[in-house]
Amino acid sequence: MIEDPASAAAGMLATWLGSVLGGTRGGAASDVWQAGVPDVIDLGTVTPGESATATLWLHNTGATPLTGVAILATLVGGPHRHPPRLMTIPTVVPELPPGRPCAVEIHVTTERATAEGDFVWELTSEGAPNVVRVFLVVADSPAFEPAPTQFVSRLRVYASMVRRAMLEQIPTGEPANYLYQLVREYPYRPGKHMRAAICLSICEALGGSATGALDIASSLELLHNALLIHDDIEDGSGLRRGEITLHERHGVPLALNAGDALAMFAVESLHAVVQRVDGWLATRLRAEFNHATRRTVEGQAIELGWQREGVVDLSVDDYVAMATLKTCAYTTVLPMRVGALLANTPPIDLDGFTTLAIPLGLAFQIRDDLLSLEASSGAGKDALGDLYEGKRSLPIIHLLSTSTGPDHDFLRRFLKDERTERSPSAVHEVRALLEQYGSVAFATSRARQFAIEARNRFDETFAPTPSSPALDFLREMIDFMVDRRF
Repeated sequence: MIEDPASAAAGMLATWLGSVLGGTRGGAASDVWQAGVPDVIDLGTVTPGESATATLWLHNTGATPLTGVAILATLVGGPHRHPPRLMTIPTVVPELPPGRPCAVEIHVTTERATAEGDFVWELTSEGAPNVVRVFLVVADSPAFEPAPTQFVSRLRVYASMVRRAMLEQIPTGEPANYLYQLVREYPYRPGKHMRAAICLSICEALGGSATGALDIASSLELLHNALLIHDDIEDGSGLRRGEITLHERHGVPLALNAGDALAMFAVESLHAVVQRVDGWLATRLRAEFNHATRRTVEGQAIELGWQREGVVDLSVDDYVAMATLKTCAYTTVLPMRVGALLANTPPIDLDGFTTLAIPLGLAFQIRDDLLSLEASSGAGKDALGDLYEGKRSLPIIHLLSTSTGPDHDFLRRFLKDERTERSPSAVHEVRALLEQYGSVAFATSRARQFAIEARNRFDETFAPTPSSPALDFLREMIDFMVDRRF
């Protein structure tokens, strides 16, 4: 029976794992990455008359050196008038040692007549057998450091795989301007692809293949992107992944329709999987998705209802119950359970994965709450966005229970106001109160407590599982959840 995430202990988070990018498991070479498959490159908005630079990382995940790896790029998106010129140095990497990243510089130059906009390239590596993957780091990007760690490198591998799989699900025909270009916008933007990474890595850690779980991981991310579009509309957000939100750029009706389309493609991707697996597994996968999506919209409804009704009498337990539904159900519980199912190595204790996934997801959500309180958001979202929206985040709930006198009265009035009534000065006053009453410190502490709980659950859940790069990656994911800056 599928366990209701809301009934699980909501304890503590944080086991996000680490990895050896080029490792093998059980002596078998990795068969996950294939040469010649394009990756999507987006340098963000290109300004006429200016240039952009980035670092491309090639990773040899095989056991022997590779020679003569060519780098080819084709413009596939953006304004067609005077497209920028793209150049890579070198254009051919003479040798790529196993397990070591090689940096390639990318330069984009524009003429003054170049149309301003986002230009997207498909990048292909040629001249290698089947083990080369490529990753892009924009020079001024806050998301990743220039020299990636083993964990970040593997996270990019999973992200690159699932981004290609997602884009393959999306048609390119008409109506392009009103639908398919919009549908591709969020998948094109750089993201963590965390849900997919959890799904793929847990499948690998349990002896399965990441390629075998790729369609399910793609379905997870397509669903996530659909929910992001709808969330942005519900929250009135102006930024998503560092760029203008879809509804701000194209209007609410077209954005809503694009979100609906992404949800439809997620269902199609899931359907493709259940058609090719045996009846028992197909039934379980459908049940897992049905359960998680239902719990997610229930949690979202609770949070939106608190805001609409101006609810202020809330406890930490109320927050945990809401976040377990809204966030954990599809962010950590669903990826873990379906990834484990796809490994197809019974017996599998799915409920054990749930007790690990819930504190992990809670730590992730609390960290999201804290990132939203930063005056200059490094997460690609609106700075202080949760305060403008009046979200009942964990720091706010703590402040409601600890503030006194005029401060408490002011906070209650602030939360009962409409978004349009919350002035910047009021928002910054609430932000100062969160520091004054220790609410930020409290939320930080609770996130770390959930991480400790997740670590303990991780050790119990994976005690019989042999060590592997994928398992290391999962373990390091816990610290990533709590310490991430994006």
